[in-house]
Amino acid sequence: MKKVLSLYHQFFLLVLMPTVAFSANGQPQYIQVASRANSYCNSTCTQLDIPELNENTAAIVFASPLVENGLNPNPHPIGVHFINHKWSIINLDQTSMPA
Repeated sequence: MKKVLSLYHQFFLLVLMPTVAFSANGQPQYIQVASRANSYCNSTCTQLDIPELNENTAAIVFASPLVENGLNPNPHPIGVHFINHKWSIINLDQTSMPA
């Protein structure tokens, strides 16, 4: 038996789908490589130096570790915070961020 979507559900999908498609494709993505040059917070974080994010306290920043070959080079919980006019990725357990 074939199910028919209600008019409400059809409208919802008609509005939602383009919104999701436009918002997902329009966001820039960056890869941050932790190094001695961008080490910050007593080596527990790496500071982002991205012109679009610098001074932008309203930015929404998502960070996740880049896992290669099933290995996570930084197995610590991470967070993102704004300090000294720039965004930083920090190890929440206060351990040093590996290069």
